[in-house]
Amino acid sequence: MAFLHALALVVAATALAGAAARGARALGARGLELAVAAAPLAATLAGLEALALGLVGLGGSPVALTVAALLTGLIAWRRSPGPLAAPAWRALAGAWGGLGRPARLLLGALAGAALAWLAWIARHPGLGIDPLTYHLPESILWIQQGHPGSVETLQYDFPQGYYPVTNELIVGWVVAIARSSAASLAWTPAAALLAVLAGWLGLRRLAGDRLVSALAIAAVLLSPIAASQLIGPHTDLPAAAWLWTAAALVAAAERRPRLLAAAVLAAALAVGTKTTTAPFSVLLGVYAVWRHRRARALAPLLGAAAAAGVAVGGVWYLRNLIVHGSPLYPFKGTPFGDPAPPFMRRFDMSFLDRPRLTLARNADSDRRTLAGGLILLALGLLAPLARPRPRGRTLVAAAVALAGLLSWAAAPFTGAADDPILDLSATTTRYLLPTLGAAAVALALAATGARRLRIAVALALVAACAWSIRETQHLDLVAMPSTATLLAGAALGAAVAAVLRRLPDLGLAAAAVAAVLAALALVGVGHGFARRQGAAPWLRSKGVVGWAAAQPAWRDSAFPVAFAPQMLAPLAGDRLQHRIALVGAAEPCPAVRARALRGWVVLGTFPLENRRAPFTARRCLATPPPGAAVLYRDESFTVIGP
Repeated sequence: MAFLHALALVVAATALAGAAARGARALGARGLELAVAAAPLAATLAGLEALALGLVGLGGSPVALTVAALLTGLIAWRRSPGPLAAPAWRALAGAWGGLGRPARLLLGALAGAALAWLAWIARHPGLGIDPLTYHLPESILWIQQGHPGSVETLQYDFPQGYYPVTNELIVGWVVAIARSSAASLAWTPAAALLAVLAGWLGLRRLAGDRLVSALAIAAVLLSPIAASQLIGPHTDLPAAAWLWTAAALVAAAERRPRLLAAAVLAAALAVGTKTTTAPFSVLLGVYAVWRHRRARALAPLLGAAAAAGVAVGGVWYLRNLIVHGSPLYPFKGTPFGDPAPPFMRRFDMSFLDRPRLTLARNADSDRRTLAGGLILLALGLLAPLARPRPRGRTLVAAAVALAGLLSWAAAPFTGAADDPILDLSATTTRYLLPTLGAAAVALALAATGARRLRIAVALALVAACAWSIRETQHLDLVAMPSTATLLAGAALGAAVAAVLRRLPDLGLAAAAVAAVLAALALVGVGHGFARRQGAAPWLRSKGVVGWAAAQPAWRDSAFPVAFAPQMLAPLAGDRLQHRIALVGAAEPCPAVRARALRGWVVLGTFPLENRRAPFTARRCLATPPPGAAVLYRDESFTVIGP
């Protein structure tokens, strides 16, 4: 059954990718543009189908989602007959065949190192706090209830159900069909690959130097704030990838204006994933409207794209405006709407509010989490001083980077809170990812002048990458394998590239074999996912997750698991067989005790507990009811069940 679900995911993703590739081709995309433009089309289709099926309670059905994807692919094929993956594969094969031997070896080495990294992540999954407690649990709740997009309570103090949740929607589509939480591990690396493709496309369209462009992209993605995102379905890296995609397509639209439709979708996906991309998306939109102000024939196409973008990316802001009177709720309230939640106001400080205290408290952690990103940011802001030709684009990119830095400094939670335990500012450097992207553009455009300048910038970026790799490997949240592992993967990739001078034709038989192999890989990653997650040494939840994974009853049965005060995604089970729920903060004791008789109740003890809203579950289960007992206890979690 696990293999059939994995194969269904591969088939559904292929169907949507084929439909999206045909749509991108209709917009005029060619070569690398085809892959970059197809990505937002495919993601939008997946999101729209999940939301539409959710209206009738089928948004978590693997059968319904797979059938919808197949029908979409079939409709696209009927409108544009031909082999499913032919356009994209031919473009890729042609590009590979046109490369010289040194370029093939370099790309092979990079691909090998990336695959070694992915294999390491699959072997040592560690979802990280946010995916563990609310990103992935929200997707799982939607799957189990059948209503993607619904507002869920995931913790007592943080109303995360009102965050923009486009990323959770797409992750839910993947996990629902695969019926495995482990499938979510594939999403953020896929977003990183899209960022690479979009970054290269955009910088080449802007005439950035090849070597510096490649190193600038690497400097952004290897920075610890980006690299640490690869270990689970985080939101910052996918949001940045969608933003880069929108920017690349706006650049490509100079030649093929119809690509603006895909750019609109990409921008909507970015804003729907993370609010930090909104200022950059607005600037892109203003530029695109001004640049194509005379192309009135594009209006119907862009209107349709905007409507689809609102449906998958902007609907969360409309919901918050209607329900709470503020599109940015719960981060910001309005005089005519609900104020921000009281608990969040306790640490709602910006860097500009308290620069001295914030730097004094976070200088060392900021240096480690940004690492080479600091070099990239500094060089990007200074890029206009290099006097490149033309200078205007470099100046604009540097100005956008500066605006992004100021936007970050004024954003909520970037400043030190009064209570150090409630201080989130050390974790908010990841909000700078879009700003690092703008700095990368400025630097790549600046290094188009004298040869000495290009060499100096390239060496600085190599140093930035090396610094970032070193710091990422030493983060408390382990997110990258050893250098030896990466080098071994690079050597193997280069060896394969040396003998693979041309890509083989992708016929139906080869495609079928590739689909089966991909499905088997997904099954392998999913097998024992909770057990491997429980081995992650940096997580407080490792004990309870590892204990649960060792219980035959948990592995083989399907009882419900309830949580207070927050959730743990792996306890839904490797096959999502355990329905998860959050115990109500004021739930009556008879109801809480009944939960402990039907399944497990997982009580958490966290450093913030005495500063957070009280909840009844701990008091109600201080003495387990007859028929239930304490099954597990450590310093962080207690499990009570029959």
